[in-house]
Amino acid sequence: MHSNNQPPCFTWVSLHEWEKDSHWWSIYVKSFPERERDTKNQLTRALKNQWASVGRFRCAGQTIAIAVVYPLKTLPITFLHYFAVAPLLRGQNLGSTLLRSLIVDAHEFNYQHHRESMGLVFEVEDPHYATNEHDRTVRNQRIQFYEKNKAQLLKNTFIQPPINAREEKITEKNGSLHMRLMYASLQEEMLLFKQEEALARAIYFEKYHVVNDIPAEMLTDFLSSFFAYDKKQE
Repeated sequence: MHSNNQPPCFTWVSLHEWEKDSHWWSIYVKSFPERERDTKNQLTRALKNQWASVGRFRCAGQTIAIAVVYPLKTLPITFLHYFAVAPLLRGQNLGSTLLRSLIVDAHEFNYQHHRESMGLVFEVEDPHYATNEHDRTVRNQRIQFYEKNKAQLLKNTFIQPPINAREEKITEKNGSLHMRLMYASLQEEMLLFKQEEALARAIYFEKYHVVNDIPAEMLTDFLSSFFAYDKKQE
């Protein structure tokens, strides 16, 4: 059990350390439904190619929270794809503490690479597409948690492609999920709203295209559909 006298320590881990950490894998499987989980092969591929970094928060020698990030190359921002706290430790303010740590780390990474950092971006499930009222409430609560931690909801719908396309040879849009993007930064002024289409494109082609082998045509079609619709509303 987490103790307030032993603050969690965050570290990025090697491929070998990550593969051996059974607690990391347990948190991952319990926190995300199968249709939203990258396979071990996909994650391993991302790490070996240095597209992604895997981290863990540990306390008393045990992993209590996990993170998978993709530092984007075309924009100075980090895509947080997975972030979860061990189920038994939720509701203890750990999530807020650890999220702030990741935001700081995202800025430090970009500064080390001589780029003006724009912070951290991540997906949340769109409450508008909830299957029932309970699901809608859970999705809204998740967004409120991030807003409490100074994150902002971006304007457009974001479609998460079918994540296991590589294994299942999916070429249609079945299995895609309606999401929204949220953005968190150390900077008071949020400038990302003006670059939302470029951000969505970077996530699609620097993560989903290379890691999940989602066809470029499908991703381009997604981009065209929701950004073209948005422009008609202006």
